[in-house]
Amino acid sequence: MQSVVRPLLKQSATASEVIVTERAGHARDFMRAAGNLAEYWGVVAVGGDGMLAEVVQGVAARTDSEEVLAALPLGHIPAGSGNGLAKSILSEAGELYDPLAATFLVLKATPKPLDLSVVTTPESRDLSFLCLGWAIISDVDIESERYRWLGSARFTVGAIERIAFLRHYRGRLAYLPADEGTVPPRPDAMPAWGDAAPAEWVTIEDSFVMLWVLQTSHAAHDMHSSPNSSLADGVFTIMLLRSGATTRLGLLSLFLQIEDGTHVNNAAVESVRARAFRLEPLTDQGIYSLDGEVVPYGPIQGTMLPGVARVLGDFGGDGP
Repeated sequence: MQSVVRPLLKQSATASEVIVTERAGHARDFMRAAGNLAEYWGVVAVGGDGMLAEVVQGVAARTDSEEVLAALPLGHIPAGSGNGLAKSILSEAGELYDPLAATFLVLKATPKPLDLSVVTTPESRDLSFLCLGWAIISDVDIESERYRWLGSARFTVGAIERIAFLRHYRGRLAYLPADEGTVPPRPDAMPAWGDAAPAEWVTIEDSFVMLWVLQTSHAAHDMHSSPNSSLADGVFTIMLLRSGATTRLGLLSLFLQIEDGTHVNNAAVESVRARAFRLEPLTDQGIYSLDGEVVPYGPIQGTMLPGVARVLGDFGGDGP
């Protein structure tokens, strides 16, 4: 922040207000209680995906959330360990992944649409911009927190640990295929808890090693997790790896392939495109990671909100 962002802000003569967070949830609480946000040209998170997730959840808790999301562009300058949205924005803009490039993009770019999704459990409701992980994906994401001092290498160490002591999770996945003509259900029109998935949805029940629901091209700066995804395509890409589909050595190779996106060509990986989904875990214990944060474990479902937010990521104009 001090060495990159502040000098550029000063040179650009861009009016800004800097809020330094002091605790977990501070950004969420600030955005929820902030007064007239129409006074600002955008809100920029300097941190990891968790920081931006707090900003989005704070806006979601407001009574004027729809208006704020439509009017107040989001920006992301990477200063965390994952930084998936920042990498996705920079990649789509044709820029290298770098805090300096991200800052320049925030200052000079014009807003472009960004998909969000509504992800709910019986106990919670969240807006998501990045991904939902289950099985080895969420286990690595959350359990590697104890290696945070390693930076982004924590994910590599966590992956090796989890592959060595592999877990299998049984569950039931249902999804609405993203066929031509299909539209995402409204959040209030999603199947009620306890009801079966609608007839037009596809249901898979099996044992899984990996289940990843992706919204952007990158889940982290070094994970080209969904090469065919864009910021506003209105689609979830759901990647599955069933138990027995590959060996531990094959799984290690697959994780290495995620860096450049070649895992999508791995025969063990199944990929579907969906407008909405529901996951019902049949294994009692597990972890969900939603945009890098833990959400309640149990039945969970989501539907896409195409282009409801805006992000600073298009060089089609002169910026603020």
